[in-house]
Amino acid sequence: MLKEILYPRVWEYAVIGKDENEVKEAIFQILDIPFTFTRIRPSSKGNFISVHIILEVDSQDTRDSIFRALSAHKHIKMVI
Repeated sequence: MLKEILYPRVWEYAVIGKDENEVKEAIFQILDIPFTFTRIRPSSKGNFISVHIILEVDSQDTRDSIFRALSAHKHIKMVI
């Protein structure tokens, strides 16, 4: 049985790309709501960078919309 997700709630995204500055700039371009960078980590081989952000989302639709917008940006390789 799945547990219901209640909104509003704080949500975290890991945004992965090649260049830290390009990923951060993409995040700033896409998000028009307050967010916080929580950590930035290079991959084990140094080929990618993961930028973790947290923000408050008010619905599943908002959460999914942010995920799609981040995923579609040319400087972002993956969103988790």
